[in-house]
Amino acid sequence: SNWEEWDGTVYDPTKYSKKDFAKLICPSGDKVRGIRTLFYQHNPFSDPKHPTKAEVDHWHMLALNHVRAMVGYTGPEYEIVPDKCLHLRALWSDERHRSRMWDTKEYPGTCEGSTNPHCGATFIPSDEDQQRYLPADISK
Repeated sequence: SNWEEWDGTVYDPTKYSKKDFAKLICPSGDKVRGIRTLFYQHNPFSDPKHPTKAEVDHWHMLALNHVRAMVGYTGPEYEIVPDKCLHLRALWSDERHRSRMWDTKEYPGTCEGSTNPHCGATFIPSDEDQQRYLPADISK
């Protein structure tokens, strides 16, 4: 498959249709422009066949900051810096998307059968339901 490079051009999403903008960022539809080069610049996994959770989290930070740079979000206020809350949000999103554990009366709706890869992305459990996930140094 073909990996498109990113030449540093900043894309202004207001100047393109949604379809054209998506094609600029992901020319083949499923690969972010420049992501392969970014991967090999950083070699984020000591064992690519068995990366650790921390290595994957770090790679996701690099990839998201790369996409943000493509739209000009490069200042310190835009840079993703992993923290416990960010990781918990990602976990809850993944649980909502890939399991049925949150498909309850308290949390109506489901991602079951969804083809949206971001289904569950805005999901946050109640304060009470968050408690079992929180480390001792975070209470809310």
